[in-house]
Amino acid sequence: KLTKKVYSLINKAATRDKKRGVLKGIKDVTKAIRKNQKGIVVIGADVSPFDVVSHLPVMLEEAKVPYVWVPSRQDLGTATNCKRPTTVVLLRPHAEIESSFDKIVSAIEELNSSE
Repeated sequence: KLTKKVYSLINKAATRDKKRGVLKGIKDVTKAIRKNQKGIVVIGADVSPFDVVSHLPVMLEEAKVPYVWVPSRQDLGTATNCKRPTTVVLLRPHAEIESSFDKIVSAIEELNSSE
């Protein structure tokens, strides 16, 4: 259920503003997190080899950036209006999507606190 909401929000952000709405790819997302940019990070769980994204959860927790895993890289790529699968997406906050953005952030925090 949360996965569909995340995909929908990514799609809205990607169609609204292609350049600033979402950041795709491990290199760009890692660079943005190091520069203290905030947002929601969505990671595809079917990454092979897994070592490619294994550094992200630790880095995100240190930066206090919420992150969530989704089952498919292909669906993540489709949500960003791209034909290729995408491993990692950074969804930046924006005024138009703020209410849904806040709901997803609270849902992610609720998931993390229950673990």
